[in-house]
Amino acid sequence: MDDTQPIQSKMVSRAVESAQKRVEGNNFDARKQLLQYDDVLRQQREIIYKQRDEVLESENLRGIVEKMIRSALERNVSAHTPAGEDMEKWDLNSIIDYVNGNLLHEGDITAEDLRSKEADEIIEASWRR
Repeated sequence: MDDTQPIQSKMVSRAVESAQKRVEGNNFDARKQLLQYDDVLRQQREIIYKQRDEVLESENLRGIVEKMIRSALERNVSAHTPAGEDMEKWDLNSIIDYVNGNLLHEGDITAEDLRSKEADEIIEASWRR
């Protein structure tokens, strides 16, 4: 058999077709994943542009900034006080570190201030000081 003669075997043909289908399937999955990432980026971009427009159009930024700070505080408290988990296992020190580093002066709030409070009470205690 010389090198120019095509291979004509059903087994080889099926193996090549199967490999092509797998490669095409992988490529389809990759494109699908990229579209999902693109959708997430689009949503984030819309949020950022909306916030930018609020800032540009606002006369007083206090309300906008307070809303952003409160939202960040709520996310942080939520991350360290999982629902359904025993209150004794909550990571209050991480909340205190966040609050002291971003909102309050060192020592304005302690673990004792937050112990035995629900998550929404922790947010209020951290916010009001």
